[in-house]
Amino acid sequence: MPSKIKLVAILDTGFTIAPSFVINRHHKSLKIKKIPALTFLLHHDDLGYIMVDTGYSKEFLTATQGFPARFYRWVTPVKMRENQSVIAQLKKHGIEPTDIKIIILSHLHADHIGDLRAFPQSQILIEPAELDYAQNLKGTTQVRHGYLKYLLEPVAQKGKSVQVAAPVGLFGADSLELVELSGHSRAMFGLKFQDQQSNQDILLAADAAWSQAEVQDPDNGPAKLAHMMMYSWPLYQKSIQKVHDYYQQGVKILLAHESRESQWF
Repeated sequence: MPSKIKLVAILDTGFTIAPSFVINRHHKSLKIKKIPALTFLLHHDDLGYIMVDTGYSKEFLTATQGFPARFYRWVTPVKMRENQSVIAQLKKHGIEPTDIKIIILSHLHADHIGDLRAFPQSQILIEPAELDYAQNLKGTTQVRHGYLKYLLEPVAQKGKSVQVAAPVGLFGADSLELVELSGHSRAMFGLKFQDQQSNQDILLAADAAWSQAEVQDPDNGPAKLAHMMMYSWPLYQKSIQKVHDYYQQGVKILLAHESRESQWF
């Protein structure tokens, strides 16, 4: 059956920075590396435009004004231009916020949900275990694990459950396959589909890896310093192995933090 999904754009919404060795444990350099926050715009033949995550936005600064949330801003300083917001990039291509019918959130870390308030009419889909976990964390513990209370509010108000206990089809068997990728967060998932334009199988793997080098060889993963920010390092290792297996099968892997600029197809 022909695919109903096509990848319309990859949007670069700004970046934070980290030493190279944090991204790849084999890099001994202290050289600072840019880590972009990417989002993905899909189009479904029947459902219209679908956003996967919303990246950074000016709301991140609002969310990190007070303490303890301000520690998040200090540890991961965010750089973004006004024209990098999801809204600005969509409008440049004639797409209004109201055209985005569905937003799928791979997980709820602040660099993935920053612009949700710009889409008040969109349906939000999220794994319920991820939301429960994020909301049950408090104060500095919540911030340390990458969640910001202010940014979580739209999800708590509008989020619809997507169960990802096993790979299933979302919007039909010929549409989006949910791939469980827990570890980086409590209940992160990826989205696998056949791109309508290229006929290429694609996996949007979120933060299951931080570079294509890690996808190709899971041993090129992050340093131990990064483990403290994760929900479970053993689960993370299982997930990156799963992503690596897809890569070996010829699936194109797209990550949320690999080095690339916005691209429209």
